[in-house]
Amino acid sequence: MFENKRKILDCVTRTSTKSISVAGRHHDAFTGRLAVLVDSESASASEVFARVVQLERRAFVLGDRTSGMVMEANGFQHQAFVD
Repeated sequence: MFENKRKILDCVTRTSTKSISVAGRHHDAFTGRLAVLVDSESASASEVFARVVQLERRAFVLGDRTSGMVMEANGFQHQAFVD
């Protein structure tokens, strides 16, 4: 979606803040304008995408207020042995 590297978000934890960026596609990137449709069920990555393209002045966002569920999850594997 972007020609050059773009900062997407800041991941804030109790002890630090880390910027998350995406690499650009240079000449393969779509450079046109976008219309992004969201509704009350839109969450997480769709909210981040809509906001980033809106801030970059590449799109206008249509629809309802989104659910506000932008969160990061950590997966932990656990294996239980039963005798």
